[in-house]
Amino acid sequence: MKHLRYLLFLLPLLSGAQPISATRDTALAHFEAGRFEEAAADFQAVINAQTNAESKAETSDTVALARALNDLGLVRRVQGRYNEAQSLYDRALGIIRRTAGPDSSDYATVINNLGQMEVSRKNWRRAEKLYEQALQVWQKVSGADSPSVASALTNLGAVYEERRRWEKAQQYLEAALEIDQRAYGPVHPKVANDENNLAVLACSRGDYARADALFRAALSIHAKTPGTDHPDYAVTLLNIARMYERQHRFAEALELYRQAMPLLEKSWGKGSPRLAPLLEAYGQLMKIQEHYADGEKAQVRAMGIRVRTAIEQP
Repeated sequence: MKHLRYLLFLLPLLSGAQPISATRDTALAHFEAGRFEEAAADFQAVINAQTNAESKAETSDTVALARALNDLGLVRRVQGRYNEAQSLYDRALGIIRRTAGPDSSDYATVINNLGQMEVSRKNWRRAEKLYEQALQVWQKVSGADSPSVASALTNLGAVYEERRRWEKAQQYLEAALEIDQRAYGPVHPKVANDENNLAVLACSRGDYARADALFRAALSIHAKTPGTDHPDYAVTLLNIARMYERQHRFAEALELYRQAMPLLEKSWGKGSPRLAPLLEAYGQLMKIQEHYADGEKAQVRAMGIRVRTAIEQP
């Protein structure tokens, strides 16, 4: 199975002045801590407050509202609620196109997030076009060394890896790491994400020694910030487990799954569509280790999630 890409696509929310800023600050704190349902509730409150304020002022569809819609869309995408995310992004993009315009950073952010939706659908060529468009805007309005440019380079690097364009993927991912190290210093979650992504690429190319060193560096940072109960930490554990599976180190891989899965279930929700492929892999690994009953239970759970998702998101 492919390595999990959650870290790769978790980008910063749109910046700028926001209505009821205290509520948005709380939402951001929930989001950064991996408490996505709480974040969604607060972002929805921001949308409601902004809509009410615009109604009283006899205005509508401002950039502030578009940013709030984007914020909630990002949470829903991370949770695997893709139909909701797509609707929120589409609405945000329409507003920004009419207000800030297609050469604004806000427009690039939503275009980037729509690229993430295409990644979810495995539509790599469409995702690449959207990411390239976002990159061009960010380079123009923010400068070549901005963290936004690093985010676009990261996402393009992931697409190139999926298309097995290894050298170009490494070029983009290393450029993103250099930008983030200059912007944030060597010990920062974004730097850890970059190291994780380069480790995934190294593993895909069979360079397990380099992958292991990079994964360990990322894990060390995530353990310090945001901490060992955060989904970013869990995802890095799973990526190491996937590497161990490739090396037939099944007992070690299973132990890492056992550490990571409860963290992701707590963060994403036990019914998240994103859990289904992980539960399938977890179940298969347990069966390899002759834990047949537990393995079957995990795979049945995965099937139930897939069925519910098909009904809810046709």
